[in-house]
Amino acid sequence: MLIAEAKRQAGERSQSLAKRPGQGRGSALNSVFMPRKAHQQGLGSFLPGQSCELFQAGITFLGPHFEGRCKDLELVRKSDADLLGAVVEGHPSHSAIILEAMIHPLPDELLRLPHRTDVPFPKLTTLGVGGICRWLFEPATEPEAQAFVRACARENLQYRVLGGGSNLVVLGDIETPVLRLRFPAELKRDGLKLTAPASFGHIRMAQGAADHGLGGMEYASGIPGTTGGALRMNAGAYGRELVDILDTFRFLTPQGELVEKRPEPGEFKYRWSFLTGGHVGLAFTVKLAEGDRDSIRAQVLENMGKRGSSQPLSKRNAGCIFKNPTGTSAGRLIDLAGLKGFRVGDAEVSSEHANFLINHGHATAAEFAELMEVVKAKVREMHGIELEPEVEIWS
Repeated sequence: MLIAEAKRQAGERSQSLAKRPGQGRGSALNSVFMPRKAHQQGLGSFLPGQSCELFQAGITFLGPHFEGRCKDLELVRKSDADLLGAVVEGHPSHSAIILEAMIHPLPDELLRLPHRTDVPFPKLTTLGVGGICRWLFEPATEPEAQAFVRACARENLQYRVLGGGSNLVVLGDIETPVLRLRFPAELKRDGLKLTAPASFGHIRMAQGAADHGLGGMEYASGIPGTTGGALRMNAGAYGRELVDILDTFRFLTPQGELVEKRPEPGEFKYRWSFLTGGHVGLAFTVKLAEGDRDSIRAQVLENMGKRGSSQPLSKRNAGCIFKNPTGTSAGRLIDLAGLKGFRVGDAEVSSEHANFLINHGHATAAEFAELMEVVKAKVREMHGIELEPEVEIWS
């Protein structure tokens, strides 16, 4: 209903503009300003079940930096959300949603921290799709990260946490602050224990463990991203996962309290941890076993080789897109559904590994969203199984 209404309004505005001399250059754009709540919580939570549908309908998401180019503003009220219609001068004719700018500017305490603005998400993720990261904060120390979280808590400001961008699909501009840790890359050994900051490379940590002659982390040698992302998702492979070797971990609560603790039952599950909703992982320590350095290195290399031979590493991807249902694998279900090689624009189901959806170089967020929905629908139709995303989806 929202899509049909947006298209109807776009058509009406196109006819209206055509009657106004010198306006619009013959193209109309239906734009919707979402309330502040939408860009704080994410469009997916504000319009549950509709964000992917919006992309499939060709509706684009633009940030508030387009506001200065808007003219002929008129109010359109909807029962499920307050929507403002606008025409953006000189923009190609299509439907669009423009997220409302923040009502208040970011506090000075945040702006004093290391940050960048208007960073394209294709430069921040391995998949290479998405819009603009309006505010990217990159603290280099734990106190800076703590200052960021505390400032956001005081201002009641929502934020996102970004790791290596290898397990993430971004479907539009993100106007809320994004936190990406840039701690010094130091791997510390204490007997059989190895500690890494959250911004350390996950594969690099597995290699470092092998160099120290410590076994137990070989499984991680095929899992990209950062150690912080691995902690957040309880990353695993070959029947092993991080919680199996996790000794202690450090994190910030959503209020900015620094906590260091041992894992407890229920805190980590298959591809899940409680470290969501504003929690920020800072570092973790694993407890490993002394072993033969050459044998451990050989296993690390073997796992990396398996990854290279079975996964489409030559194309941009976000890793496995869907979680494995109980008793089977998502890749097998997608393969049996005949979807290997199925393509929407420049987004494709990999012919090497069906649970990898790849970007041939110019895939759009809309194409990727549509491809994910097609895969889910086909697997549901053929197998009666509802696939759940393993990747995080930002919209």
